[in-house]
Amino acid sequence: MTGGEGQGVLVVQGSLHLTAGARYFGVVLASGDVIVDQGSRLDGFVRAAGSVVIGATSGVSGSACAGLLALGAAPLRSVIPVPAGWVDPF
Repeated sequence: MTGGEGQGVLVVQGSLHLTAGARYFGVVLASGDVIVDQGSRLDGFVRAAGSVVIGATSGVSGSACAGLLALGAAPLRSVIPVPAGWVDPF
């Protein structure tokens, strides 16, 4: 994710790289690494099967408020299959 902002529940098959001042609020689940650098920020919950790397000018803030808002924003009514299928990284 290069720049910009996002909010919600983000499930990543592989690694997530936030760069160029990107901001994300909510829950991130990644089957690889989560890398936050170049002034980027992540507020909420992070679960990574790999490592979480935070650059010197970046930050990750554990935020129950951001995480709960993301989880409560759109109730899950059903499972929606995606072309790549579901992979349980944990």
